[in-house]
Amino acid sequence: MAVHGDPGYIRTVLGQQGLEEQDSSTLALPSRLSGGRAEAQKSLRIQQQIQQTLARKNRSSLVNGGLHRASSVPEYVYKDAVETDFISRPSFATSYCQSHQVRRNPEGEMNLERAVNILQMESPLSSRVLAAIVFIQHESFQRAEARRKVSNNFLSFFRFSILLAYKEVQRAACGALRNLVYENNDNKLEVSEQKGILILLRLLQQTRDVETKKQITGLLWNLSSNDQLKNVLIRETLEPLTKTVLIPYTGWPDRDYPKSSIIPDPDIFYNATGCLRNMSSAGPEGRKKMRECDGLIDSLVYYIQGTTADRKPDDKATENCVCILHNLSYQLEAELPGNYTEKLYVPKRDDPSVNNIGCFGTRSRNAKQQQDMPLPEEKSNPRGVEKLWHSTLIRIYLSLIAESTRNFTQEASLGALQNLTAGSGPMPFGVAHIIVKKANGLPNIRSMLHVSNISIRKTAVSLLRNLSRNTLLQNEIARVLLPDLIAMLPDYIPTSDVDNEIAASVCYALYNLIQNNSSNARLLLNNDGISKVMNISTSDNKSGRAASILLYSLWSHADLHSAYKRVSWQTRWESFENALQTLAYFSGSLLKNPHSDQFNQSLFHLKT
Repeated sequence: MAVHGDPGYIRTVLGQQGLEEQDSSTLALPSRLSGGRAEAQKSLRIQQQIQQTLARKNRSSLVNGGLHRASSVPEYVYKDAVETDFISRPSFATSYCQSHQVRRNPEGEMNLERAVNILQMESPLSSRVLAAIVFIQHESFQRAEARRKVSNNFLSFFRFSILLAYKEVQRAACGALRNLVYENNDNKLEVSEQKGILILLRLLQQTRDVETKKQITGLLWNLSSNDQLKNVLIRETLEPLTKTVLIPYTGWPDRDYPKSSIIPDPDIFYNATGCLRNMSSAGPEGRKKMRECDGLIDSLVYYIQGTTADRKPDDKATENCVCILHNLSYQLEAELPGNYTEKLYVPKRDDPSVNNIGCFGTRSRNAKQQQDMPLPEEKSNPRGVEKLWHSTLIRIYLSLIAESTRNFTQEASLGALQNLTAGSGPMPFGVAHIIVKKANGLPNIRSMLHVSNISIRKTAVSLLRNLSRNTLLQNEIARVLLPDLIAMLPDYIPTSDVDNEIAASVCYALYNLIQNNSSNARLLLNNDGISKVMNISTSDNKSGRAASILLYSLWSHADLHSAYKRVSWQTRWESFENALQTLAYFSGSLLKNPHSDQFNQSLFHLKT
């Protein structure tokens, strides 16, 4: 619970400033065509038409037949898209053409204009239509100009062809459309305006073709990186994706993880969770609908529970799931209905695990208030939104923090815990108690203070700042982490925004830990921390104000004044006096609410 003069708490949301929006744009080259002799002959004709253009271009980007472009990373939101190319399994089309001599096509080689004309003039059942779509797949992967030129004509054809029971055309059309919307917001909006999302969902639910399902879910993932479409996708795709992909693949609620016989390709689940990851950063109304979607949270938690138990912390779909849960934890307590929250809380006055804590140095009124605070009820079989703060999920987060090597998985896990411990109600207090006392999570968090990734360090120290507000946990936190926090104080005045945020959070956490404990203040003194704090306090930025509050708290320990003088504090009395004046100036705001900026938004969303 935040107390008077408490530096407050911070939250992270996956979606703005932070882990970015993800667009899983991929080039889907033709898969093996099925059928008998007629299909084989048709396949050969198609390959000859395509290969006359592609073979002589010697594209270095096409290796083993299928290059998949995975753009950016997911929504915490990250501002800058990170694009990585990876290679899929060899496709029949290219490998066939590489191993057979290409015969000359009397009709001339395929080009973009010819491909578009074929789409406009010929029946979707024509083999030339399939060849044209496959060619557009290639061209729209290689050139942004092709994506712009072909979009309007292709979209009008796509709406009709996808309804046909001709799976090769369906598969190729979805793959081409997936490429056409890559990094092209106009094309994405056009798909929505042409009612393409509903058509895609209908096909996803009807088709048994694995490759088509993969292309549809990848296409939806690309569409979800457009902010204008997120609420549209939540309205139209949330329930179908949950029922068609998430629940069947995870095996929830049948406890059959994973149910690969129903969803045989893990990329389908990965694409679907990538789409949901972007959707989860849509805003409060979007978060509300996703929390209320039956089976969504249950499936996500069940899946990461399985990968954690199987020692697969670097599973790529686990990253998506954790990022979704992170976003859904943002402002959770504030956004839950009031009557719902009341039912979840039970009085904790008779809880011996709290009343018997005798190692804390303060018996202040605030400690008594926190001791009397109700805790969220720990249900043995939580459902839906109740799982977001349950100890099972908290332990999974702590495990992923320690075991995963994927930065976004670690940052999302830390950010979810940060969100759950933000605020002054019973839920943040209860989650903090689970992290520190029941799950012994401090060592895992401590290890994140020393990693090279600055975003992870920032989120870890922000989480500690939230945890340190709990009076009953301060001694344990100080015992494990005080030396690390002191070591994180910079010797210089922070200039970058991230360094400034980290230094401010460190100062606020130290303020919480020393305000009622002179032993902790002495440790700061003995580890050369005071000179660092005084140096930071000379700036007028966020970290400077936080350092001034910390100095004010240090001076409140009268028994240490003589020790301060022995370390020549009086030679820098002017700096300290300036700090006191700063505190006096901000007394109406800083000391009552030291953080007017309580939200540190880190939305995970995937970009194109």
